[in-house]
Amino acid sequence: MRPHRPAARKGFTLIELLVVISIIALLIGLLLPALQQAREFGRATGCLSNLRQIGFAATAYINDNNLVPREAASIPGRDIAWALAFRPYFSKIKDDRFESVPMYRCPDHPNKAHWLHFVINAFNFSRPGQVYGDRREEHKPNLIYFPSQTIYMADFTDDSQNILVNAWYAQGQNTHENNVVIWYDIWAAVHVQRPIEGQQNGLRLEPRRHVGGSNALFLDGHAARLPEEDMQNLDNWDDRTYLRGNVNDYERNRYR
Repeated sequence: MRPHRPAARKGFTLIELLVVISIIALLIGLLLPALQQAREFGRATGCLSNLRQIGFAATAYINDNNLVPREAASIPGRDIAWALAFRPYFSKIKDDRFESVPMYRCPDHPNKAHWLHFVINAFNFSRPGQVYGDRREEHKPNLIYFPSQTIYMADFTDDSQNILVNAWYAQGQNTHENNVVIWYDIWAAVHVQRPIEGQQNGLRLEPRRHVGGSNALFLDGHAARLPEEDMQNLDNWDDRTYLRGNVNDYERNRYR
């Protein structure tokens, strides 16, 4: 007589399936935030890399021309816009909406209607905390006394309601580059500081695009991520060209 063998199991029980599904759901719940954070970090790093490459082009342009681009003029031949000044160091193609220069765009910027995703420092300070009405025109590099401490370029606002798109791109995507590039600058306090209640929002800076902060390129060519409060601190945008060589006096007064 042959011994009796139990019948082979044909599959999982309902309870076992529910347990497996619950474990998978738990793992997904644990992994998704980490994956999302990794993607955000990757986009922020890509943006920072783009700013570093712009910094290389800016350094090359300054060395070649002995001029630092700042506020752009609408008159051809005067105060060239940063996007036009630096493009030859990336591409020989012109009038392509800067599609041949992907470094001009931030991977995290949500508004693709804008061709440029960075703004340049065009502040014209007369003394610490005091901004002239006129914007800062291009100037010789020897007027910059604290380049490693002065923000040169930073992340452009999301413009989520397309207010600036509608104002700057008069012919939509057929607008000529020269009529667009002159606008991507920062020259007033309302461009970097969030408005108090009741004031109109004039931000051109996005101070917290990347995990509580934003990316910035400095006048010495290095790029770094700064917290929101540092991005909105006017002192970090002040190039102190008003010192006109009196740096030692400024340093003494600053640290008293």
